[in-house]
Amino acid sequence: MDFHLSFSTIVATSFSLIVVVFLLHSLNRKKANRGKNRKPPQAEGAWPIIGHLHLLGGSQLPHYVLGDMADKYGPIFTIKLGYHQALVVSNGSIAKECFTTNDKAFATRPKAEATKLMGYNYAMFRFATYGDYWRQARKMVTLERFSPRDEEGVRFQIVVKKFFELMGAFVVSDFIPYLKFLDVGGH
Repeated sequence: MDFHLSFSTIVATSFSLIVVVFLLHSLNRKKANRGKNRKPPQAEGAWPIIGHLHLLGGSQLPHYVLGDMADKYGPIFTIKLGYHQALVVSNGSIAKECFTTNDKAFATRPKAEATKLMGYNYAMFRFATYGDYWRQARKMVTLERFSPRDEEGVRFQIVVKKFFELMGAFVVSDFIPYLKFLDVGGH
């Protein structure tokens, strides 16, 4: 019996073998990563540009709306606040894990337009990204400026309180950057 393989048969067999090996490898990889990279569910009802802001600005208070969403989606889920994605945690033990085990992942702050303008382009320690500068500045401010015996420190606390009142003002461009040029709200 004469056994003769042509070039096209060898190429087709090799290609089929490579495809089968690739598929088996990708299936094993998916099975191994099944529990590692699970993302929390995203709440339904987001509009294209404003996200879930219309739900939070209704007649019901925002924490009640988020509580109802937690009943529906579980203790951890995501919502869209305009352009930004936000993680909502409504369980104490999960929140504790976020700030103890995963504290460095949650230490950074969102870059809002108000923090850029009033915080000297994110240079103020409260709005700086987590790192050596932030730790040193926090230590200095805690020891020097927030002591009750310092009269200047008391005035500084009043200024800081007013600053955070202004920072808490709702600015549309923080959630929808496309509307920054309109300066809606005058902030």
